[in-house]
Amino acid sequence: MLGPQRFDDHFEVILADTPESQTAHYRLRYRVYCDEMGYEDKTRFADYRERDEWDDYSTHFLVRDRESKTYWGALRLINPDRQRLPFLDKTRPYHKLQSSQFKNSAEISRLCVVKEARRLMPGYLVDHSSGSNIRDLSLYRSLTRRLMWGLYRGALDYSKDNGIKDWYIFVAPSLAHVIKKEGFEMRQIGAPCEFHGLRTPYALSVDEILTNPFWRDDFRLGYTLHSRSDCLPQRVKGVAS
Repeated sequence: MLGPQRFDDHFEVILADTPESQTAHYRLRYRVYCDEMGYEDKTRFADYRERDEWDDYSTHFLVRDRESKTYWGALRLINPDRQRLPFLDKTRPYHKLQSSQFKNSAEISRLCVVKEARRLMPGYLVDHSSGSNIRDLSLYRSLTRRLMWGLYRGALDYSKDNGIKDWYIFVAPSLAHVIKKEGFEMRQIGAPCEFHGLRTPYALSVDEILTNPFWRDDFRLGYTLHSRSDCLPQRVKGVAS
């Protein structure tokens, strides 16, 4: 029998504000985008850190298990650089973005979760007190989504704290469906295009996302600065130190 699955009880979102946490962020991305997905050429990253030109203009987040301190996923929030954002290099919006639209906006990018996050975690998804060994395969996806929502909530709170009013996302139809299903308003601002599969650009309001009742019972703790958290030495599984 499956028990409660509160994100806040088992995971925390970390803002990577130290060299150690930023290294963990880049190495987790290397694992997902180079090793697991093959989206990026691993020979370009001899130090096992997947990076690009946008990281100098980004705020980086990680999600980790509270007990083991293991990192399970990552996300970055990109601030506009000279009125540019990554999705504009890949698709043309229906209407040209004006200067005012860049001023208080950011693009969500590099949202990723490692393979192990799709496996059932003892004490989190399975209620051992029932004596049951039943494992519901549908919960693999459930855990992945919870990690995603936790990362989104941390980035939302950061955005609210720093005057970011609008988000742009460039996502696959499956992720767009998951977001819309929870009642979040997404405004399509350009045509779908091919980039590691079909991707579509959307705009979202930070205030509107935060007022959604989805957050009422979970994902309420926001984010913690790595420099202020009780951190243990860490390396991402599967990546050399």
